[in-house]
Amino acid sequence: MSEEKSLASASKSITKKPCSWKQMFRKKNQEEQKKREELRKLGEEIAKTEEFLQNAWALVAKVINNKSLLNQLK
Repeated sequence: MSEEKSLASASKSITKKPCSWKQMFRKKNQEEQKKREELRKLGEEIAKTEEFLQNAWALVAKVINNKSLLNQLK
């Protein structure tokens, strides 16, 4: 009888471990998903910043060209 109880308790402990592993994997996957989402958002921010800077430099170039044209007309 004691062997049956020990086997039953052993089987219960064995079945409990995969659940904790599943929970650990889920938690790890959720953390990785959050990191991927943060990286995606950062990538979008960088792309927007790059576009803004390109537009700003284009405006600076236009102003410089217009100023040089004005100086040539003088």
